[in-house]
Amino acid sequence: FQFARAKRAEEYGTDGEPDYGLFGMYEHLAGLRVDIEWAEEAACRRKDHEAYVTWRDYDDARIGDTMANAPIFTYLIIIICGGAFMCSIAVNGWTIQPTTENPMLGPSLETLVLMGAKVSDLMVNHGELWRVFTAMFLHGGLIHYMINMLSFFFIGSAVEKSHGTMKAALVFILPAVGGTITSAIFLPNFVTVGASGGIMGFLGAASADIWQNRDLLFSKEVNGEAQSTVRHYAILIVLGADVLGQLMLGLTPQIDNFTHVSAFLYGFLCGKFTMKRLSMQLNTGQFKDTRMRIFRRIMHLMVALSLLTLSTTILMVGDGHTSPCPSCRYLSCVPFPPWADEYSKWWYCDSCESTTGQLHKSYNDDTDDFYYDTLLLTCPANTTVYVSLVEQKTTDKAALYASLPMLCRDYCNDDDLY
Repeated sequence: FQFARAKRAEEYGTDGEPDYGLFGMYEHLAGLRVDIEWAEEAACRRKDHEAYVTWRDYDDARIGDTMANAPIFTYLIIIICGGAFMCSIAVNGWTIQPTTENPMLGPSLETLVLMGAKVSDLMVNHGELWRVFTAMFLHGGLIHYMINMLSFFFIGSAVEKSHGTMKAALVFILPAVGGTITSAIFLPNFVTVGASGGIMGFLGAASADIWQNRDLLFSKEVNGEAQSTVRHYAILIVLGADVLGQLMLGLTPQIDNFTHVSAFLYGFLCGKFTMKRLSMQLNTGQFKDTRMRIFRRIMHLMVALSLLTLSTTILMVGDGHTSPCPSCRYLSCVPFPPWADEYSKWWYCDSCESTTGQLHKSYNDDTDDFYYDTLLLTCPANTTVYVSLVEQKTTDKAALYASLPMLCRDYCNDDDLY
């Protein structure tokens, strides 16, 4: 094995140190996998006095196999999400909403619902469970799309090139679906979209890969004492920063952290199933899966599928409106900035932008002039409240309708804002 590591450093003109980040980590793991496999095969053949393939020929063949794992699935998801985003803007009349309604520079809430966003009521009470799939391809706006696709390109490409298209598809789709279902349970009155669930699935799977191969990734024997600690922290910092960035993004409207956190868990379980653990125990067949290791890998997949089945059952037996933890919504969206007054926030975490109202006129018997004296306000939860406009005595209908969101926040009960 040490001979193979020395040949790799000689062949590629480096000291064997990979680039930092997930690309570097998977490049490093791919090299370790090839060197371990060659060393094991060469040792066995030498023991049996048989000829063995040189390290260079073996490495060239395996590199060809790795290059065949072009990130087709990653490119396909980026294209689909891009097409879905353009369609949502087209359906929205080629316009974007005000930042107070959608800070991500994107379409209206109604447009996203029409396109297939996650809406618990429609999923539970109208049989539209297909939204668990369509929501992952939609994005709240240009900012949301660009951040997600940039992260997805780097993370998805690294995972798919190392482990193949089928495994990458499993690690993306199952966490994305599971995350959407969890969101539908805990945030039934929130409309959410995004591929963030799939991205968090990739991050969870990468974390599983790091965890089960930590002895090799951070080994002083393999990597050298000087660089081992540096690589350890560099990889973890990059991975942690990406997770933190997704969680921060989840504090904005139409994106939620219940999807992020649960998808990360699903991704970790899927990673434990799809990604093999490397071993330095040569000549013992340890690189190949033992029966117990196969059993453990299958059990991780069974746990993920069981959680998915359980959460789907909990969602479908509910009413599509009630959350088991109403106050938990603040873990997923925070009005911003916190120092601004109630009328100057950049965005709000409610559904008041969809508020409607009916105006009542009051006439002056002597002059036939009129003004609006009462507003029947329909809150997002379909409750109604009367708002007196007598003191204002306004005739500006457009201004009154423009003020409906703020009137909603002033007069509707907190439980009726979602």
